[in-house]
Amino acid sequence: MIDGVFLRAIRRELLDWRDARVQQVRQPGERTIVLEMYAGGRGETRLLVDAGERPRVHLTRQTWPNAPVPPAFCQLLRARLVGARLADAVMEGLERVLAVRFDGQDDLGQTVTWWLYVETMGRRSNAVLVDGEGRIVDALRRASPGDNPARPVWPGLRYEWPPRPDGWRDVVAMDPESWRAWAAEAAAAAAGARAGGAAAGASAGARGRGDVASAVMAAAPGVGLVLARDVARRAGVDADSPWHSLTPAERDRILDVLAARLEEVRADAFHPCRLTAGGRTVAFAAIELSPAAGERLEIFRSASALLEAVHRETETTRRRTELQARLLRVARAALERGRRKLERQRAEWVEARDADEWRLQGELLTAYLHQVPAGEDRVVLPDWTRDNAPRVIELDPRLSPAANAQRYFRKYQKAKRRLAELAPLLEATEAEVEALADVVAALANLPPLAPQMDTSGPARAEAKDAPAAPPGGGASLEDVLRAWDETLASAEARLADLGLWEVGPDGGAEGSSRGPSRSGGEGPDRHGPGGGRDAAGPAPQGAPGLPRRYLSSDGWTIWVGRNSRQNDWLTLRFARPDDWWFHTKDIPGTHVLARPPEGWPAEEPPPGATLREAAALAAFFSRARHSANVPVDYTRRRYVRRIRGAGPGQVHYDHQRTVFVTPSESLLPQPWTQDPSQADGRQNPPQANGRQEPGMR
Repeated sequence: MIDGVFLRAIRRELLDWRDARVQQVRQPGERTIVLEMYAGGRGETRLLVDAGERPRVHLTRQTWPNAPVPPAFCQLLRARLVGARLADAVMEGLERVLAVRFDGQDDLGQTVTWWLYVETMGRRSNAVLVDGEGRIVDALRRASPGDNPARPVWPGLRYEWPPRPDGWRDVVAMDPESWRAWAAEAAAAAAGARAGGAAAGASAGARGRGDVASAVMAAAPGVGLVLARDVARRAGVDADSPWHSLTPAERDRILDVLAARLEEVRADAFHPCRLTAGGRTVAFAAIELSPAAGERLEIFRSASALLEAVHRETETTRRRTELQARLLRVARAALERGRRKLERQRAEWVEARDADEWRLQGELLTAYLHQVPAGEDRVVLPDWTRDNAPRVIELDPRLSPAANAQRYFRKYQKAKRRLAELAPLLEATEAEVEALADVVAALANLPPLAPQMDTSGPARAEAKDAPAAPPGGGASLEDVLRAWDETLASAEARLADLGLWEVGPDGGAEGSSRGPSRSGGEGPDRHGPGGGRDAAGPAPQGAPGLPRRYLSSDGWTIWVGRNSRQNDWLTLRFARPDDWWFHTKDIPGTHVLARPPEGWPAEEPPPGATLREAAALAAFFSRARHSANVPVDYTRRRYVRRIRGAGPGQVHYDHQRTVFVTPSESLLPQPWTQDPSQADGRQNPPQANGRQEPGMR
């Protein structure tokens, strides 16, 4: 959320477009307004007003479609503002309210003034059209006197600025000496050094927190958390330390830095910038920030361009996380249903396994038919399979002895048929449950897509409870986005295969009926990077990109599948019979393939370092990533077989041995740095158009 300093930078940019004429008004979203303006030789621009939960207002060149039926507020703005000229943009101090004035003409040629008040205050954000006499014409979000007695926003009422905290000051208009005396008291009050008072410029939320950043924001109302923390850094003070613990010299140093920053704001000396780490935005502001270790400073030509770039990144994150949440909801519900179904089928299997018991009891009744009394509910007969030990056989007293014998033979035949039916059903259900568990694990274990931005201002981000980053320097934004896109597309395709998700040609959409699965086209190369054949054959539709590739400490090449389809291709199409295959024991995870160097004895297992590193990769890219002593099975590829009728990557294996490892990046080998297309003199596996799920069987 933008702070008052950033909004003032937007105001400065708006003033450069004075006299621009409004040509069109659009409302592409429920809380979004776009004013298209033209300024002769300066060209055209658009003013975007977004009054959503993360509000923004800035200039943009992005185009927006017309709504099929323009909302009422959009039609009102068209009637009042089209043809009017941008005349002024006004702020009171660093208040997060921007008033944009437009001058137009009525039907009689008289000048008419309109004010568009843009309030950027989180969930209370709004856009309000006010006439020249200060009366509300309408608003994006109305609030009747009954709904909000303190500050109604209703047509016909006078517009009132949002209420300010007690002791609020316009720090931009204050002279430096007066501000210095007031700021020291306001900071102390916010830190809890004194119990409020007229000089206290702290809000109720800031008062009592006591840290340096809160004190800085109280001393300069409208300054956000990012700038407050930057002031502390420039002063050489920890922003999270208590204000009362600072020495007088440290407090003076902080106020000196803050005074210099406010001078930049008064002079409109803006340098819009953002700090990035790993390609991701961690903080942004309208004046230059000082980067911390590992952060990169990027300067933008305008505050509008910066805000648009940050919003684009945020929207990308939002869309991906929303799709992840929907996929997880569908997959978890289906997984729970599948597990219940599997329990029922296993119970039926146990019951059907007793088919021979029914046959034996029928044979005993037939053999000793003359000893079976009619009308009894049980009989004791000698059991020749247990040295003629007595066996109790339950009877239906309504049936004759012969009919009871036939009843047991019918139960035997029914159980035998059911046993034959259950075998493939059990296998299919187990494969489906495992596939769903793979999807859930892959979606739940995605790396953090973006740092968590503070909602009280454009604050420095802090990653919270972040999963471990992928090995081999996989923490860059490109790697993270690739992992997300691959996982989301693979999850969509897998759920579509199971009839749980409908994927149309324009993307995925949640559904309950089977729809066409997303199919990625084959890449330009149709052959694998080697194996027991000259060509591994074309990959299936939706095939993944290159597997992860590592070089072990002993010089072995190790491949790690990124998703189910790649696991299937890697193990069943690419691998040689004497390659060593690794997988977590009874735990969903990736397929890992270790290829011995030429001349290595076929029956000889991998050397110790390779064994540990390949097992560590299998454990790291599995659901047990955060567990200790993870069992990993390994066997030669010749002992791995596809499960008939199961989905991609579902295999049986035997002749396995087990090793226990605790996943840790320190155990992982180095990623392969050679061009994979040159390895083994073979070509790469086919690339995919689309996204796949990383590292799950």
